[in-house]
Amino acid sequence: MTTKEFLEGIAYLELGTGKPLSADAKDVYFDCLGDLSYDVFKLAAQRVLMEHKWATFPSIAELREAAAETQRGTVKELSPAEAWAIAWRIAANTDPEIDGSFARASKDAPPLVLEAIRAFGLLDLCYGKEPVGVIRGQFLRVFEQLAARERRRALLPAALTQAIEQRDKSDQVAEGARRNIAELASGVGIPANGKAQEAPSTPSKE
Repeated sequence: MTTKEFLEGIAYLELGTGKPLSADAKDVYFDCLGDLSYDVFKLAAQRVLMEHKWATFPSIAELREAAAETQRGTVKELSPAEAWAIAWRIAANTDPEIDGSFARASKDAPPLVLEAIRAFGLLDLCYGKEPVGVIRGQFLRVFEQLAARERRRALLPAALTQAIEQRDKSDQVAEGARRNIAELASGVGIPANGKAQEAPSTPSKE
């Protein structure tokens, strides 16, 4: 969105909340929200104005979350209990020994539910020996962790997400290199700290 469009959206929020935003604060808001399209930002502003209950200007986090939900087309987020009901129905209609059984049973299921099933383990869901209540509790934890990850990912600008992922990859490469050096060093008698050990001294013969 352009600076002009952003300022129009901010003016809309200022009128809606009755709270002005300082010029410095607008710079920060634009830095964190400027990657959004104007249409998404305007819809997010409308959603926040209708849901924001305090006499304050909405935070960047609120606007970002509303924008993320707007982009995903989310009006109401799938609850863990709803996700479990879908997953359990899929498990009841799946025979892991029959090819295509899972695909047919899971047709049109939410992607996050399918990811939770794969992370939990389809066989554990279908053939788990624990009581249903235990399986349900374990699945709910898996789903909640994945849902929280998706919320965090959706809140971050694409450029920031890419930078974080690139940093993680660099850290993994550096860690792998350190391990390789340590392994090579241990193979030639050099400890992992990189310092060669001195050979034991032998007494001189007179």
